[in-house]
Amino acid sequence: MKLHECAQAGDIAGMGRELTQGARIDALDRDGLSALMRAAASPAASVAAIGFLLERGADVRQAGKRRAPPALIHAVRAGSVEKVAVLLDAGADITEALSCAVFSVRAALPMIELLLARGADIETVNHAELGPSPLLSASRVGRFEVIRLLLATGADPQPLAWTALMQAIAWGSLADVQAQLSAGVDLTARDSWQRTPWLLALQTASVAKAELLLSSGADRRDQGRCGKQPLMYALGEDTGMLLWLIEQGFDLEAQDEFGKTALAEAVSYSEVASVKTLLQAGAQFDREIIASARTREVASVLLEYGARLDDLDFTVRSQIIGCRGDRRVRVDEADYRAAKHRRFGTSNPELFDEAFWLGMVDCRAGAWEPRLKFDGKDRDEDGEAVWCFERFGCSVSRLADGRYIEIAGEHEDFYDPDFCIYNDVVVHDGHGDISIYGYPRDLFPPTDFHSATVVGDYIYIIGCLGYPNDRIPGYTPVFRLHCSTLVIEKIETSGQNPGWIYQHKACALGESAIRIAAGEVVGAQGEEVPNMHAYLLDLTTLTWTCSS
Repeated sequence: MKLHECAQAGDIAGMGRELTQGARIDALDRDGLSALMRAAASPAASVAAIGFLLERGADVRQAGKRRAPPALIHAVRAGSVEKVAVLLDAGADITEALSCAVFSVRAALPMIELLLARGADIETVNHAELGPSPLLSASRVGRFEVIRLLLATGADPQPLAWTALMQAIAWGSLADVQAQLSAGVDLTARDSWQRTPWLLALQTASVAKAELLLSSGADRRDQGRCGKQPLMYALGEDTGMLLWLIEQGFDLEAQDEFGKTALAEAVSYSEVASVKTLLQAGAQFDREIIASARTREVASVLLEYGARLDDLDFTVRSQIIGCRGDRRVRVDEADYRAAKHRRFGTSNPELFDEAFWLGMVDCRAGAWEPRLKFDGKDRDEDGEAVWCFERFGCSVSRLADGRYIEIAGEHEDFYDPDFCIYNDVVVHDGHGDISIYGYPRDLFPPTDFHSATVVGDYIYIIGCLGYPNDRIPGYTPVFRLHCSTLVIEKIETSGQNPGWIYQHKACALGESAIRIAAGEVVGAQGEEVPNMHAYLLDLTTLTWTCSS
């Protein structure tokens, strides 16, 4: 919706134009957000943009769909004290704002001071943030300066279950901590979050306090609630404590009761500095950790250490490549009608200059978004899938010249009207330009969950799941894409191949061979079984061998 796009960009003139043309100021976009919510959350939108929408009648208390909070909470999460003040002046409901501010790392102390000055209840529970109260939320994330402020404002300290030693650790001096230790206090006492004094110290920036506690008999094996590991308490922008723990030999791969490591925790909370520190120290990651990255910054760090682009969340991967990835369809209806459905190429390759397709690659919307926008319904009477680029099993390769190449993939499952397995190749030049190439079906069949390995001037495309009628048990499809001409050729191989394999891992061994492992294999009766072996494809002889 153009009004929402203008609001997010802070384009006051554009918002005025859209409203003049009949846009409803409180309409919700596909994410269930109003224009006011978009402006409140966006760093590109100024306080003036908020004021403009309020003057035109935007409802400051309006909630979005799917439990989306009102504009005030978006402004709090964005850390904008100025926007929060304007929204409060306009009558925004302050009820859950304080808990949200405490829980949000972007909300600095001035934000919390503003909310307290405006009458925020220090005991209000914020159900949306899963915080039991502002005080306990601040305690959980180690915001000790906020705890001190809330206590000074009148919050009941009892829920913290803090001993005098814990208070000294949180905001006292090293001498204060030493005085408590000299009095013979209990080092095994636990607070409301099941932290011992030692674990609490790890959430401070004071390595000296942590060292003092260890030398005084604290147990370095202590774990917190749900088996939370010591390294997890040291995550944050200041990596001094984390580095010290690593130097002390704490296990980088230690897991909590949910099987998460410190790196997994740092990635899921977008702690960029901690992610870098842990990776530099040798922390290991897998597909699940890579897929949990939610920001371009964290994803970029993981890629530097060898993470595969294919394993990134589709939206984050889009940002890395240079696409908008916001799922907002910006094409005209005429372009939609002209290229609504998939078609195969007639040459090797055929350049498709379809505005609808290019727009869909850029925004990464699914098929139902344009269908709903232009047809007003979820299903298509002609029974064909709408072309889109929200895909699973689509490979992406980064070339040395800065280009990214995405290959094929599928949309939705077989029972969905828009289910489709594609056979196209999309090239991103690294500067925002996109090119789409198609191929004859008999040359390059619809392909998904394959591997794509760059070797020299080629990308080797190995395996796939594909449509059931295309699968050949005991045979491994191999294709080679020339990175400059974009010509695809089918490669016939010999030897002991892995069979009809998909979702496997592949890596180049220099320029002479490709090794594949893991994945699933389709058997003679259509059954799918785990691949238990590793295979090498010799690129000189095009011969497969089973290596394990």
